[in-house]
Amino acid sequence: MAGALRDDGHPGFSHIQLSYVTTCYFNQIDSSSVLELLRRYASYSGTLLDRLQFLLVDDGSPTPVELPADLDLNVLLLRIPEDVPWNHAAARNLGAVYARSDKLLLTDVDHEFPEDTLRRIVDMGELRRTMYMFHRLDEHGDPAKRHANTFLVSRGRFLGLFGYDEEFCGHYGLEDDLFRRWHRHHGTRIRFLRGGHVKLRSVDREASYHSLPRTRRHNAEVFRHKRRLWEERGPQAACSRIFLRAPFEVVADLRRAAPPAGAPPPSRLTRLWRRWQWRRSWA
Repeated sequence: MAGALRDDGHPGFSHIQLSYVTTCYFNQIDSSSVLELLRRYASYSGTLLDRLQFLLVDDGSPTPVELPADLDLNVLLLRIPEDVPWNHAAARNLGAVYARSDKLLLTDVDHEFPEDTLRRIVDMGELRRTMYMFHRLDEHGDPAKRHANTFLVSRGRFLGLFGYDEEFCGHYGLEDDLFRRWHRHHGTRIRFLRGGHVKLRSVDREASYHSLPRTRRHNAEVFRHKRRLWEERGPQAACSRIFLRAPFEVVADLRRAAPPAGAPPPSRLTRLWRRWQWRRSWA
């Protein structure tokens, strides 16, 4: 059982330094594409995996996700039982709430991060006001258009700014556009991560994906309405603050069998750091 035992006998999660959140919806034959992705990650170095939490949110799939018991990863599987089309924003918000690290990596099931990129993220310092996006490669390793909805962000900042606006749920698109605009307005620095990328992975889109239509007509009108509110009454009026209105359940909570050998030792606090004035200046 991973993690040091606390006084109550239950393992803690202080060794987790990155929460990898992906949402999925399957309405075809099976959900093997997400299991293949996890098997791929399970082949990475144990010293890295000890510090990673994989958090899957099954967004009401008619073909639900099931995890094999022998999967040697820290995986938390949540499920929204109600099948709401394009409930992506709510699913990501739920993932952020259950994340066990302040470093929050939000991405999709058809994207894969190389081991070097994940290790670079784990070894980074606190994100604070900086949010990162990623250069993207296609299945052949060639540069591709960036993915507009893959982010590395502080969980505290994500939740402090109300996450994704769930007023977009039920229809496709544009929740990511408002998400970026909202963060920029509040002073979040958006950068591309140097020395790391994300790669498109091949998935069977006829058997292990979804067949939801991608039309932005409805959400385009929602977005235009929010822009008018933003211009007429200020940015605060454009954020609905609708958050976690869908029911959910914890399906599985798997933990790596070995203790976290790769977790770094705790940092020593200097006398200056103990003074609240210094801590405040770094917040």
